[in-house]
Amino acid sequence: MKKTACRPFAHFLPKTIMDRRTLLDFAFRAGLILLCAPKSFAEDREAISREINGLTAHPEDHYWWCRFPTFTQGDPKLLRDARARMDIFSMASDPTWGPLGQRLTEIEDRSGFNTLRKAGARVITYIEGFGDCMIYVAALNRLANGGFEKNAADPQLPLLLRTAWSWNVPNLPKGNEIRWVGIHNTVNDEDFILPYLASKRLGLPAPRYPDGRKATGWLPQKRYPLNAMIYDACGSKDVNGVLRPQFSPCIGAILTGGLYPADPTKDDVDGYSANR
Repeated sequence: MKKTACRPFAHFLPKTIMDRRTLLDFAFRAGLILLCAPKSFAEDREAISREINGLTAHPEDHYWWCRFPTFTQGDPKLLRDARARMDIFSMASDPTWGPLGQRLTEIEDRSGFNTLRKAGARVITYIEGFGDCMIYVAALNRLANGGFEKNAADPQLPLLLRTAWSWNVPNLPKGNEIRWVGIHNTVNDEDFILPYLASKRLGLPAPRYPDGRKATGWLPQKRYPLNAMIYDACGSKDVNGVLRPQFSPCIGAILTGGLYPADPTKDDVDGYSANR
């Protein structure tokens, strides 16, 4: 009977990091090779190396855990490294932000979306909860002719120089007009979104109060943008009929004009009432 030299199994493996389940399978295959006792110790090592190289190059052809519908979220590099097949990407996922807000996020996300599609990913998205209407502040530049500076990515849209997410960035232009982006822009045909996102052009039906009155236009005794009648008609109110928005604070604001002052004694700030 031919004698086989005893060597630690790690001696046969290339210096690489592998899944423990993968090593178990390699160990089983290598054990069969040693049991059959090929002609030389070098042939043992060569046979095991071929197994390792083939399986590490295409593990999805051999292991059940590579066949799950793996997915990532908005990360093309991770998609590639994880051999994922689909990606959760927030492409045009904000219908309750109004036509302008949704179109702007679509433009911002287009590059990442295209990168994922070119990588072969099946791209899925999510929808922000309906009923949870985001309104965010924006700074714009009104031109001498009365119009607004346009967005280079889509010249039919205004350029937002600052938004709630970049409000305190020191080196951004401050603009000369403040607007709030939300569903009220199109409902009330605000000047900076016309004519591209006008309610008539988009076929947007007029919102109504429960008694049938149209909820278009502005209330005279409230502050913009919460004076939009659509929020009075459709927004969530307390038992006294008072609209109950939720505020996100802007601490150390570079610009304060146009911001909405929340009352810390009664308003919800980031989901928590300040007077609890």
